[in-house]
Amino acid sequence: MTGHANPFRLDDKVALVSGAAQGIGAAIAVAFAHAGARVLVADIQETAGLAIVGKIERSGGQAQFQRHAVVSEPEWQAAVA
Repeated sequence: MTGHANPFRLDDKVALVSGAAQGIGAAIAVAFAHAGARVLVADIQETAGLAIVGKIERSGGQAQFQRHAVVSEPEWQAAVA
């Protein structure tokens, strides 16, 4: 839909995206940032996750990386905090 404003806006929202270092998770993190969300890129792959943060920041978005294994309750608590 060219010529139309994007109705999908996440301004003033925070998005935690697990598995965000590659594939679908990375695409979701970038899309959420493009829509205005501040994104927590959460993954066990630090180097790849930091690269996604860099991509988001270079495009004007806000993101940070946190190591996060979805099977770890302490890492869930840290990510949500």
